Amino acid sequence: LGQLTYLLQVSMLQPFIKTIFKTENTVIEKVDNYTPTKNKISVPFAEKKIEPIVRSFNTMKNRFFLNNSPVNALMYFCVFLLVISFLKNLFFYLQRIFASMFSQSIVNDIRKEVFAHLHSLSLNFFHKNKVGNLISRITFDVQKMQQTLTVGFVDLVRIPIQVVMFYLYLLAINWRLTVYITLIAPVIIYVLSFVGRLLRRYGKRSQERMAMINILLQENFSGIRLIKGFGKDEFEIKRFNDRANSFLKAQLKMIKISRAGSPLNEMIATVAATFVLWFGGKDVLLLGEPEPATFLQYIAVLLLLADPLRKISEHYSHLQEGMAAAERVFETLDTKSDMIFPENGKKYDHLENRIEFKNVSFKYDEADSYALKNINLTIKKCETIALVGRSGAGKSTIADLIIRFYDPNEGEILFDGTNVRDFDINSLRNKMGIVTQETILFNESVAYNIAYGDTNPDRERIVEAAEAANAWEFISNMPNNIDTIIGDRGVKISGGERQRISIARAIYRNPDILIFDEATSALDTESEKLVQSAIDRLLNNRTAIVIAHRLSTIAKAHQILVVDRGSIAEQGTHQELLDKNGLYKELYDKQFES
Repeated sequence: LGQLTYLLQVSMLQPFIKTIFKTENTVIEKVDNYTPTKNKISVPFAEKKIEPIVRSFNTMKNRFFLNNSPVNALMYFCVFLLVISFLKNLFFYLQRIFASMFSQSIVNDIRKEVFAHLHSLSLNFFHKNKVGNLISRITFDVQKMQQTLTVGFVDLVRIPIQVVMFYLYLLAINWRLTVYITLIAPVIIYVLSFVGRLLRRYGKRSQERMAMINILLQENFSGIRLIKGFGKDEFEIKRFNDRANSFLKAQLKMIKISRAGSPLNEMIATVAATFVLWFGGKDVLLLGEPEPATFLQYIAVLLLLADPLRKISEHYSHLQEGMAAAERVFETLDTKSDMIFPENGKKYDHLENRIEFKNVSFKYDEADSYALKNINLTIKKCETIALVGRSGAGKSTIADLIIRFYDPNEGEILFDGTNVRDFDINSLRNKMGIVTQETILFNESVAYNIAYGDTNPDRERIVEAAEAANAWEFISNMPNNIDTIIGDRGVKISGGERQRISIARAIYRNPDILIFDEATSALDTESEKLVQSAIDRLLNNRTAIVIAHRLSTIAKAHQILVVDRGSIAEQGTHQELLDKNGLYKELYDKQFES
């Protein structure tokens, strides 16, 4: 509707010129043997169908505007112009509002879908992809798509309609001349496609370099203590500047290419306009056909057509940049998880008897050697199993397989006889509590971190969990108690305090199975005692897997497994393993030789 009102405005040019200037059909000079443009080609369809419609439309306009006094005709013209202008702008406004809402909704859905899809992938995917790169895809790449849709979506719908309507109107005014200038269309299409291919290539390169900037930023802000401790601020600034300059270079290359399309197409359009002026103008001057007012209207519409053509070129460039971003986004969406989670998996309630490893072997990548080889293991309900061994022996891998961060390449893991692959993964993990050496806390309140994931947290349970974790003493002295914000990754509190909040989080969940991955190895002696006391309290009547670096902390474990090079080298109680005088005794003596 907006384009129709715009076209109606343009069509009023002819009666306006006739009203004001009283133009007549006057042949300035008759030239013998001159062949007018209209006789050079003949298209029966146009002559029989288009020309009668044009004559009827012009007759209707003339009756309305020209069969009155000039003053009345001018008054009608002005009123008509105001009404049409109001309607045109109203329709354009509504069009942009609805189109913007539509494009923003699409991009918002894509961003949410990408984030949800990333959470459906296995932990192995995140080990292979840098966090900064993933952040870049959700932020910069999706933002690029949003800019393309927001800026170009309305025009990519509106402008082609506008071009078609102007083109049909040019055909209606002088279809023969319009057919001639149509011959330049393949040239314009070729220029657009050539520029588009280059833009997509350099657009993707630009987005990859922005991802490298995000990777560097993420690493810098996460490791800011190390950077400042080593006095490497200038070194990191230089690294950032190099990557920023690399991104700038790719951007400038893309800008040069995108800006070339518009002037090239404008030059082609100028050639077409010059052609019209020469051949069409000769007919007007030498034959008086078409009427001067009609010819002026044709030129005006042709000039108006140049602007949407120029915008198509510009938006096509933006579209190619958006397509390059879309490729990276949809590449993420198309990534398949290397683990299969059943849609209607069995709900896990609690452990009744045992967890079993049967001939389990695992490697992180097909090209890697095995991290675990032929593991056979039984963990009984309410037992505490300790895993010890040198770094890289495979201790954490065993724990990760229980949580089902990975699936074994060979063998199976059973919970009360049911393969872990058959459980609904969320129901299984919701019954597990995990405390690691690297404590993960959020830039939220203490209460939020302890009751993490609980949409309706119980404040009394939060306090009870904090007390059980030996954390209430320092929490109660905080400015806002459990509502105190602890900063990014818990930077406002000490390492021992962070670890005790992490234990409180595990206690709050009331888990069926507990996993401790070297939870005390990075703590000082006083903090270790407090944390170990909380762990001992938490282990009571629960099934637990404890990965320990300090062997003194696992002396009371029901079983101790000594893992060496992906295999279980020794197994027994603390005293039994000391009596064997094997690898465990060697590790123990080294740790306590002082």
